[in-house]
Amino acid sequence: MARERTVVKGIVLRAVDTKESDKILTVLTSGGKLPVVAKGAIKEENTDPVSFGNARGVRNIFEQILVNQANRLAAMEHVTREDLMSITPADVQAARGAEVPVPAPGRPEA
Repeated sequence: MARERTVVKGIVLRAVDTKESDKILTVLTSGGKLPVVAKGAIKEENTDPVSFGNARGVRNIFEQILVNQANRLAAMEHVTREDLMSITPADVQAARGAEVPVPAPGRPEA
């Protein structure tokens, strides 16, 4: 038995997750508030691992950048306020797994 499909323009006032990919919505339409069950509302549009990303991956990279910054600062003899507030291209490249030259102790990289 096929489900009836209706297209209505409106504004989502409230959304409640019911299952992994279903939602119950309250939609404001020209006819008033309308309760709606949205089946499959959260299906991933892009599952291509090359172009798909998520917040956890971004956070992991950012945290690795901070670890690289801390290691760089620990190798420096004198650390300035500017050093503490700077993330260098080498910090980022190392987080991405790129080989970067290690600066001499006490000298920041260019």
